[in-house]
Amino acid sequence: MVRRLVYALWQFRCNERILALRYIHLGFPVS
Repeated sequence: MVRRLVYALWQFRCNERILALRYIHLGFPVS
């Protein structure tokens, strides 16, 4: 159960980074 939670948090972090990189690439301001 703990492993699943850690994996979910790690995946969320990766998705957040990908979205941030995508916004920066498009030229939108990241708040």
